[in-house]
Amino acid sequence: YFSIDDKTLRKHYRDELDKAKLEMIRGLSQNAYRMALGGSEKMTEFLLRTQGRYTNYKREEKTTTDTLLETLIEKLSD
Repeated sequence: YFSIDDKTLRKHYRDELDKAKLEMIRGLSQNAYRMALGGSEKMTEFLLRTQGRYTNYKREEKTTTDTLLETLIEKLSD
């Protein structure tokens, strides 16, 4: 390890650090894409959620408040 302060490193090597980060992200993205094409359901869902704005969220038909209200009405009707 180098004994260079973080601030100094960022000040003098900003371009190199940015380039390395982009290369890392590119490599991870390519790997995620290959995994999704290879049949990984979790990776496919992850890519769809993060890149395709996909969601499989299913809203409950009745909220807890609706259920409580129905129960109260039933008890008052008896």
